[in-house]
Amino acid sequence: MWISKKAVLSGEILNSLAEIFCESSHKSPVVTRQVRERFKQHALIVSVGGSRREFAFDHDNFREFFLGEQLGWHLLNKQLADIRKIMRVDLLRGWTLDVAISIIGAEAGSFVPALECILNAAHAEGPSSYVRENAGGLVLRILERIVDHAVNVEDLVFPADGIRGRSLQNVTFRRCYFRSTSVSSKRLRNCQFEDCEFERLDLEGSAVVEKCMIRRGTVIRVIGASRAGEHIDV
Repeated sequence: MWISKKAVLSGEILNSLAEIFCESSHKSPVVTRQVRERFKQHALIVSVGGSRREFAFDHDNFREFFLGEQLGWHLLNKQLADIRKIMRVDLLRGWTLDVAISIIGAEAGSFVPALECILNAAHAEGPSSYVRENAGGLVLRILERIVDHAVNVEDLVFPADGIRGRSLQNVTFRRCYFRSTSVSSKRLRNCQFEDCEFERLDLEGSAVVEKCMIRRGTVIRVIGASRAGEHIDV
């Protein structure tokens, strides 16, 4: 099931989901009836609206968690249509992306195939699609875990402060768009930026940048730095 942004479902849909689950699990008619009746009384589910015929998660964090789990399983199974459907609706929160990465990481050797799947999903969308920025958030999290070989990343949008606090090695970014970000706290090593654009790049004293190249038409709109305790923009 696709967990939508609002995740408001009617009682009939909940009944159908309960029946699908019980049928796939080979439950008896008695158990199926019990599951259908108790589903709406689950601790994470509350009724909404005056009619009390619609249901939603008790807190949005629950929805984000299960949405992240769902996205992670779709990535493991390389279900491109479902991946694009989830990432197309709106920008996903970092918590959701972290949960998806934790699902992927539970299986050995899964990060490289997941990276390829994410890039395929993003490249099938237009440049203004939410998919490209959601893909950017996922890709950065995966790149931190792939350090033993070079990786090329093309035509993605990276979220605000996407690089901040991350350790990236042996990555070439081409035609990528970076929202305002700092490079503080972690390391950038042997990375190249070709024909990329940065909205803003804040240079912090704690950043470690080694053997990185900015080349071939890359544009940085604003550089932020600290001088004598004062923050300045260039």
